Amino acid sequence: MKPPTAHLSGVRLEREIERCALDFLVAVRDTRATSREPSPVRAANVGLVPAWNAWLAVLEAWGGERLDHLRLSARDDRGVSGVLNAAVDLFAEAIRINNPPFHATLTKGEAQRPAMLAASAALYLVRPHVVIEPTAALQTWLAQTDIGNDVPVSLFQLPEPAVYLRFGPEMARVVDPSLWIDLDRPFTTSGVYIFETMVDGHRDLVFVAVGVTPDHEQELPHLLQVSFTA
Repeated sequence: MKPPTAHLSGVRLEREIERCALDFLVAVRDTRATSREPSPVRAANVGLVPAWNAWLAVLEAWGGERLDHLRLSARDDRGVSGVLNAAVDLFAEAIRINNPPFHATLTKGEAQRPAMLAASAALYLVRPHVVIEPTAALQTWLAQTDIGNDVPVSLFQLPEPAVYLRFGPEMARVVDPSLWIDLDRPFTTSGVYIFETMVDGHRDLVFVAVGVTPDHEQELPHLLQVSFTA
């Protein structure tokens, strides 16, 4: 980042930077903390998007330039990967301001895990969105069926550009064994974000599963992307 500009220099700027950095870190932390609320609802309640925008605004004032690559947008070509990169950058910079010793040892993986959940929740909130919670009977039916190979992928349409599909035990039992197999402790899928994005003229569907530990300590993301070329 560039040094502070003259019109916002001094103690006032330093306090604003520290405050916004901390507010953003708290919003990211609270978005990742588990609760009875679906992940995107929790992110809205803790003010993730306002904290994101405030942190970005103070960084732009500090550097004296627009940082469009860090900005949230509802455009259909602004997908999860771009928002994730922005979240990682904002998270790392907030750590640098708030906790320099931790920033010195911060790895890319340590930044990506909380940033991916924050990026998914923030992108969901700025796009037209919906939470879907199938009944137990419907989840059981979905878990026992599959889409035939003769069904065109063009028929797969989301009701909104951002969807959060909330899982119950019927769906979780089917996907958990393969989804979280590489982890050293059990995780249960509480839901999945689904985003549709247009990239270079073709459709991308991005699924971000949200897993939770039995003790509800924290949530963990798992990303899967499907590209449609025809």
